[in-house]
Amino acid sequence: MNVQAFMKNRNLFPQDDLLQYLGQWVAFDEFGKSILAAAVTLEQLETTLAEDKIDPQTVHFEYIAGPDDDAFQFSPETKHEVSLPK
Repeated sequence: MNVQAFMKNRNLFPQDDLLQYLGQWVAFDEFGKSILAAAVTLEQLETTLAEDKIDPQTVHFEYIAGPDDDAFQFSPETKHEVSLPK
């Protein structure tokens, strides 16, 4: 995957398009131009990707913080700090 291309496109991704995914995990395509799937939990997202025959090694996972989430928090599933993209 080309991380530079992903970051450039991800930073340009329209924030309004993310509103429908608040409080969910999303799988961006390898270029950061589209969301391939979304789910409330990371496990559900991985199941959806498997059902759609999408290799999880070819996507970027991101948690989109919702209104009930702190701006910065630790995801209970990954123990990594996540935040709403700016």
